[in-house]
Amino acid sequence: MEKILYPEEKQVQWREQVLRKFQVEQEHPTKIYLATPYTHERLAVMDMRAIIASFLAAYFTEAGFCVYSPILVGHTMLKYIELPHNYEFWETRDKQFIQWCNEFWMVKLDDWGESTGMARELTYARILGKTLKTVDISTGMDERDFSRECIFLKTRGKFSEKVNLNISVKELV
Repeated sequence: MEKILYPEEKQVQWREQVLRKFQVEQEHPTKIYLATPYTHERLAVMDMRAIIASFLAAYFTEAGFCVYSPILVGHTMLKYIELPHNYEFWETRDKQFIQWCNEFWMVKLDDWGESTGMARELTYARILGKTLKTVDISTGMDERDFSRECIFLKTRGKFSEKVNLNISVKELV
């Protein structure tokens, strides 16, 4: 007989699956540069992408990785001080972290293939010979609804039952 899991039990089960899915060396965790598309004509889309980047950075950090997300860092700074939104301003800083990382991971959100910033970061990571991976995220909902779920995750301690989260990381060939 299949056990019916209540939301709290699903959350515990989900966290255990995250930890089992990624066998991470805790003494020397893999350093990840987490690239996500960001720039958009609509500020609301940039906010949604920053929320999803923040969730993924926390997700992979919980799994034991050492994660740097330029979108998480930059978007947070922009809440307090007016800094340029263009990639040219951030490029020099981002290159320092690409040099630092062991692996370069690209998150496949909407329009990810059209992101000039991600394309330039990928080119630089390739030049440096970094391990390249893609992150596929499937939630059963669009980015807007999933970003809302991420906002409430902290206050509720769990996703709603609408979220069917599946995250996979694959080598880029």
